[in-house]
Amino acid sequence: MSIFQGHLLTVAAMMACLTFSLSTPTGKSTIPAPQNISLTSINFKHILTWNPLPVEWGNVTYTVRIQGEYERYHKKHDWIEAENCHYISVPFCNLSKDIPTNVLYEIQVRAELENRTSDWAPLGYLFRKNSTLLIPPNITLLDVGHKLIIEIENLGSSFEYYAFYWKRSNKELDVKTMKLNKHTTSVVLTDTDPNNEYCAYVVAYAVGRNSSSSNTACIFVEAHKLSKFIIGIISLFVAIAGLVVVSILVWKIFQLVRFSYFPKVDIPEALMMTENYNSKKIYRDRTHNSQHSDERYLQWTRNDYERGKL
Repeated sequence: MSIFQGHLLTVAAMMACLTFSLSTPTGKSTIPAPQNISLTSINFKHILTWNPLPVEWGNVTYTVRIQGEYERYHKKHDWIEAENCHYISVPFCNLSKDIPTNVLYEIQVRAELENRTSDWAPLGYLFRKNSTLLIPPNITLLDVGHKLIIEIENLGSSFEYYAFYWKRSNKELDVKTMKLNKHTTSVVLTDTDPNNEYCAYVVAYAVGRNSSSSNTACIFVEAHKLSKFIIGIISLFVAIAGLVVVSILVWKIFQLVRFSYFPKVDIPEALMMTENYNSKKIYRDRTHNSQHSDERYLQWTRNDYERGKL
């Protein structure tokens, strides 16, 4: 073996020892940095992930930091540790609250083991909030009476929604559009016809972009049905009205029968004069008799009183 070959073997052995010491927990140097860092951003929910260190390293923790344009240009390259991502044991971090503005952010993560730390591993590119992927919400159709209600999954305060609905038998000529107010995730459609099937889908809108269309949902809108309580109230009023009508009819029939068998006949004038004369005579006789009775009663009382004095 030549001297040159001997030097090559020595260098190779040294490199193998160095690699072994860096990839195992027995090494005295810093621990390995996390690998395969990636950021998934959907509907402004930003999730950073990475490959964890092998379990042989023990209880490894991780810390994530970010740097926006303000920190980069006005704070002398200061870094801000991500909220709830300081010494965590899981290989992911939710950065949705840590990236509030639409500027370029640099993101890094490192591993820690006891008093040792790895180098900061970068994401590899600058991330902007508005580059998030917009996906449509899930929707549900409800039939309440003869009204159609569209319930929309809430994607967050940054979104507005456009609802498209139509009668299934006439989609090409009857597609209607409704823009929902911000923060509104439910809409009632009152211009639907009962006994027809309707379909709808929704598109989300944010940061000047539209999502794709949501799933298309269909439902049959039935004719309006009264509740049992309303039906009971109406039945009660109908029964009362029927009873009143029947009572009036019975009274009318009774009056008709009575007048048929006992008609009302005017009394002749001669009989009325005789009746008045007899009535007056009877009244005078009764008055005269009453006066005599009162006088006799007073006389008896006076006689009794005088006898008592004697």
